[in-house]
Amino acid sequence: MRSCVFLSLMTLTEVVCNIQWSVVIPKRVSAVLDSCALIPCTFGQPVHNARPKGRWIKTGSGHCNPGDSVVYSSRDPHGQRYNYDDRTELRGDLAKSQCSILINNTRKSDEGTYCFIVEIPGGLQSSTYSTGGSQALLSISDRPEISVDGELTSGKIARLTCSIIHSCPYDKLQLRWIDYNGSLPLPWDTEDGEEIVNEPSGSWRVSSVLIFTPSSAHDGKKLGCTIVLNGSPSYSPQTRTLEIKYGLENPTVNSSIVAVDGSSLLLYCTAWGKPAVSLRWVKNGEEISTSSTSELTKTFQNINSEDDGEYWCVAKNSLGTANSSTRISVEYKPTIVSGPTCTSSENWTDCNCSVRANPPANITWGLNGRIITGNRSDVKVNSWSMKSYLVQSSLTLTHPTGTGTGIQISCVAANVHGDCVSKYQPPSEEIFSWTNIFIIGGGAAGLVILIAVVVTVRRQRNGR
Repeated sequence: MRSCVFLSLMTLTEVVCNIQWSVVIPKRVSAVLDSCALIPCTFGQPVHNARPKGRWIKTGSGHCNPGDSVVYSSRDPHGQRYNYDDRTELRGDLAKSQCSILINNTRKSDEGTYCFIVEIPGGLQSSTYSTGGSQALLSISDRPEISVDGELTSGKIARLTCSIIHSCPYDKLQLRWIDYNGSLPLPWDTEDGEEIVNEPSGSWRVSSVLIFTPSSAHDGKKLGCTIVLNGSPSYSPQTRTLEIKYGLENPTVNSSIVAVDGSSLLLYCTAWGKPAVSLRWVKNGEEISTSSTSELTKTFQNINSEDDGEYWCVAKNSLGTANSSTRISVEYKPTIVSGPTCTSSENWTDCNCSVRANPPANITWGLNGRIITGNRSDVKVNSWSMKSYLVQSSLTLTHPTGTGTGIQISCVAANVHGDCVSKYQPPSEEIFSWTNIFIIGGGAAGLVILIAVVVTVRRQRNGR
């Protein structure tokens, strides 16, 4: 920048040209509302002992124009300035190239761009100016900032920092955390916090660090931090709602369900996590229902034995998977799977009856409509499915001693939901009388039970 400075001594006027004036101020300055703001400033001058004067200008045009609002003038230090009445003062000696300005009782309206103009009085000229191209942008804040080091994840140590930058060397500035939910180990003041001086800009950074291990219980909780100015909390706190990423706990599902054949029921699953979870119901390794939300239901209408079994709810998000299971047990009245079927030999006739039911059925045998007493049914779990119980009973006939006609054998199965009957009619040429009946059953423990009932039996073929 080319400029000329005119100096007058007696009748001699010296013109100093082609010499660069410089004003050094920071580009940005931060201050806290109702505190003070100090804008550091120094300038270089080519002519010494010239008793320079200076003016601070708040510019609205982006350029340092002498016609803009004067904030401070060394010619009239106590002059009333619009909106700055007695709140500005020069810090330093202009004769020593010091031109810092202090603005007291800072207001929001103080925000803006500031520059400094050096004035060298001349002898033949009324005055000569040299203006610096540097400008400082002043910002005023009433709240600190809360920053997070990385993402907040459940189970991992988190570091949150509350900080404020200011430029007032005379006020005591602290920070205070506020826990709106009472669940965090907060350092209430910054007595042990950090205060870092940035000398080139003349600013201070005050910070307080909160270190804790978050959990899913902290998600959505509100945290605050406020400025404490000279011992008193100042203005509204800065707030932050905690966003915690967390893996999945086991989903919540129905307890084990007992349903009656033909009824309806609702199977539900809920699971929570961040990021959002997806859910699916799985039975026997096959997916039967899915959802992209935190809730999943499966409705069964007219439920039957095919729906019996174990169901798994599987929840998944980017942090992992979790699952829970429940069981549906479908109860229904007995169904005779086979029998009674009978085979005969010279000395024996064997009859068998198999029944599927849930709960297990009780089997009794009948002879010509008369129930044979002393009978016992033995139960075993069906080996090919968990959806029912298989009840098997056997009848053994032996010792032919007499004759009879019109024999009919029946297998009767019953449980709390109903009963069923199946009958066996021997071929016409087979005529029986019973002397002994053995009821033989294979139980789950592999035992063989023999029950004897005294009845007379005789076998005759072709009139024999």
